[in-house]
Amino acid sequence: MAKQSYPVIPDEALIDIQISGSFYKKLLKLSVALGESRPLEDYKKALETLGDKAEPEDLYELTVHSVVSVLFEVENNAKAQGKTKMLEIDLESGEVTDPSGS
Repeated sequence: MAKQSYPVIPDEALIDIQISGSFYKKLLKLSVALGESRPLEDYKKALETLGDKAEPEDLYELTVHSVVSVLFEVENNAKAQGKTKMLEIDLESGEVTDPSGS
């Protein structure tokens, strides 16, 4: 019997990767597109089951879980590394401004 070796990543492994702001924006757009691609109740259900130990019910739920989990990790790491900035939004007009002027 022939054998073949291949690398695997253990479930408990934490891997450091670099993500650009433009890739992060693509993930956000994907998250929005997922929410708009099916009835709102499907998206809400997928978000509600995100922390459950059970396997996702279908490919849609697996995709929502994966994208939202990556977004969460990127946002937490960006904040911890001081790579975020604050913006302000005018709730009446919707205008977004940078209070730091940069």
